[in-house]
Amino acid sequence: MTQLVQQLDKSTVAVHIVVMMLKNYHLNLSAEQKKEFANRINTSVDYVRIHLIPKGGEPDRTPPLFRLILIADATAGSVSLADVCDHFSKGVQA
Repeated sequence: MTQLVQQLDKSTVAVHIVVMMLKNYHLNLSAEQKKEFANRINTSVDYVRIHLIPKGGEPDRTPPLFRLILIADATAGSVSLADVCDHFSKGVQA
């Protein structure tokens, strides 16, 4: 998670936490970074692109909890676990 600190006065510091959505995070990666990301979550670049983070739609797979945690960890704090879960919950109906 990226933190931006702004000094308001000598006694007050505001902390702004910037968290990226998973799709935006992935779109900003280079081809090499996408390969490294896929390796960190123990899958292939194609599997991520087709099933988990497709450009033109919603994911067609919901990974198990351990992989959701791996995905969040693989972003090195850029995407929270809650945002990863939210990415996969869109379109899911009970």
